Amino acid sequence: TTITSTFWVQVHDLPPGFFLETVAKYLGNFIGRFLDYDLKQLNKGLKNNPRTRVELDARKTLKRRKK
Repeated sequence: TTITSTFWVQVHDLPPGFFLETVAKYLGNFIGRFLDYDLKQLNKGLKNNPRTRVELDARKTLKRRKK
């Protein structure tokens, strides 16, 4: 049985203009299972930390960094 939960994950340390749908999906699938992404904060010019929504298996450890 899989136990999952969904989360919005904030992405840090990306170069400006680098967060595209393909990158959001890649990072989301690295963390867990990609569901969605949000560029509202970027479009408002408030932050350079976009969010991606992922589904995580609660039994697995979190992945914190992609090099």
